[in-house]
Amino acid sequence: MRDFLFSLSRSDIAPVTNGPTYDEQYRRLSDLIDPGSSFEREFLDYLYKNRLRLPDHAQHTPADGILVQPDFYYERDGIPGVCIFIDGPQHDEPGQAERDHTVRESLKDQGFRVVAIRAGGTIADQVSENMDIFGRH
Repeated sequence: MRDFLFSLSRSDIAPVTNGPTYDEQYRRLSDLIDPGSSFEREFLDYLYKNRLRLPDHAQHTPADGILVQPDFYYERDGIPGVCIFIDGPQHDEPGQAERDHTVRESLKDQGFRVVAIRAGGTIADQVSENMDIFGRH
């Protein structure tokens, strides 16, 4: 028993991963983003270059009955996840802003966390305000 415990004390712990590697996840998400949105690309590239946590999904519909598809989505164990919206300047238009507000409130009502990354601010600042989501990979 002593030898076994001694060998355990000298062992290393390695994380078990059943999913894609970080680079594979980045490439998969890159293929799914809206090709017409350079801001989505910029956001994803920022996370990747800074080795921050990448989303689990892109262009994902998280809830039945709410007609919305967040740009990115993070799973949370056993509870509704985090919906990330990448809002370019068109989201400042009154009609679009009202639609955004309505569907995002519906998501919040179902327990989802909603984060909007807005074109008016820097990605770095907005990510740093939400490090509980984007923390280091």
